Amino acid sequence: MCRFTARMGSFPIAAITFLAGLAMAAWAMTGNAHAAPTPGTGIEILTRGPVHEAFARSPEPITQGGNVVKPLPPDPIPELPPDQKPNRKNVQWIPGYWHWDEEQSTFLWVSGIWRVPPPGHVWIPGSWHTVHGGHQWVAGFWQSTATPTASQSAPTSSAEMRYLPPPPSNEPQEAAAKIATPSDSPSSDATFCVPGHWVWRERYVWQPGFWTDHRPGWVWVPAQYSWTPAGYLFVNGYWDYPLAERGMLFAPVRLAPAVAARTDFVFTPSHTVSQNGLIAALFIRRGCGNYFFGDYFDTHYTAAGYRDFGGTNSDSGFATVNRSLRIARVDPLWFAVRFQHRADATWSQDLMELYQARLRGELPRPPRSFAQQTRSSGESEKIHTHGTRTPRTNRLLAEARVMVQALAQDEPSTDRQTVPQAERLREQQLAREMRTLALQRQRMETQLVDRGQAVTSPGSAPRLAQCLISPAVMARVPDSRSVPPLPTQSTRNELHSTASTPAPETLPAITLAASPNAQVAVITAHGFAKPAPVDTPATPKAAPQLPQPRTIPIPPPLSLQVPNRK
Repeated sequence: MCRFTARMGSFPIAAITFLAGLAMAAWAMTGNAHAAPTPGTGIEILTRGPVHEAFARSPEPITQGGNVVKPLPPDPIPELPPDQKPNRKNVQWIPGYWHWDEEQSTFLWVSGIWRVPPPGHVWIPGSWHTVHGGHQWVAGFWQSTATPTASQSAPTSSAEMRYLPPPPSNEPQEAAAKIATPSDSPSSDATFCVPGHWVWRERYVWQPGFWTDHRPGWVWVPAQYSWTPAGYLFVNGYWDYPLAERGMLFAPVRLAPAVAARTDFVFTPSHTVSQNGLIAALFIRRGCGNYFFGDYFDTHYTAAGYRDFGGTNSDSGFATVNRSLRIARVDPLWFAVRFQHRADATWSQDLMELYQARLRGELPRPPRSFAQQTRSSGESEKIHTHGTRTPRTNRLLAEARVMVQALAQDEPSTDRQTVPQAERLREQQLAREMRTLALQRQRMETQLVDRGQAVTSPGSAPRLAQCLISPAVMARVPDSRSVPPLPTQSTRNELHSTASTPAPETLPAITLAASPNAQVAVITAHGFAKPAPVDTPATPKAAPQLPQPRTIPIPPPLSLQVPNRK
């Protein structure tokens, strides 16, 4: 995500990575490497803001790019991962990025995270693009990739980027109709909704949603389209871990310009977001695709498109399906969280009451900063039953009052392990390689726009391009053979029906072929493909012989000059 300056000549990206590694090693040996800076003047720890994209993305469709920001985003700041991480296998450090804070008209830093990647997926970072009138953020996403086989020493170090025309902005008429609630399905506590979505098959067709059974220990991330200046990228649905098992989510910070500009400044996140606080103050924003956490409990946030992910706003247009709200757009994360609390029959009702009471101003809202949280925790604030408030709602409020806490004082139930300094430096180097990937993706999409090859209109031909990924990054892609089969219509309770579209389990897997009417390769079919049973190596069905897809030629990288940072 760092900005680079192109010069004449040729200099491979691998050499840049090598030199960056040498620089980091020299920096560490000279004793300039230091622990996390003590929060103080110039560093404000926030208790609200965006959830890191790699930690969780909402199913809210990104219909267009984010706001165009006139100020130039600062260079990404170097991060040294904390010396504690979750005690799980394959925990990786995902670097942070700048986010534009509309209220303060400035950039805040979304801290990096410790993350257990979804099996069979690699993180493709987002970046800031220069567009007409300013700069625009293009989101990152988890890219599905093949795991190594017996005949391969490592996965293929590339990611295919398939840019598609804009999907229809509206769902079919039957999808907008009121739909059955989970209580109408055979087992409401054990089922969740897989939302419908558009599928490209030489044209867009609607894939209906359906109810299916929960898989304990897994959360379904719905398929969605991610906007870029070069076209829309389809991100197929996949299984992820529950929030509490995904890793460590660190609090965003606001840095004074003088601090962020220091050449010797290296930031180590030191405050985590509480799980209880997160669930009790989690929001989506229409057309954004991000989750936000913290105090967005006000009518002017509602007017700006913020909606709580539990769906307590009846006019939201994006809500879970519950007894009182019958809205077609649903969030499987909500069903997963509710499933975890299924032993408490009133948990979801009490949580929604907490959201509503905070929105009405009847109960305390989350603090805006860590300093404010510290001051409020020192006060003997009493929480009494108010009106129809239930004791359970008061309990949820008490549990959620702490939004952010120091890593050393995090939730006692969190299982952690100490990270040696050498491993922290390795993770830091891998994070640099991720930013090199972000730069490559940014450059590729910019070239498509500059050449007039962006897929921006419904009649545009889809285009296929590739991003090279560091073998070290690809080697850490976790095996996907242990995940459950993809969701099927086990309950046979469809949300919508489209006669011309097969059921999800009968759609073929992705196949690529050169279209005779297109200049580049296009997706000819996409849908759910059933993998082999759990813990059994997949034996894919022989695919028909198809022409090799043609890719957009991307020129070799020019000489790149690293910004003046040690």
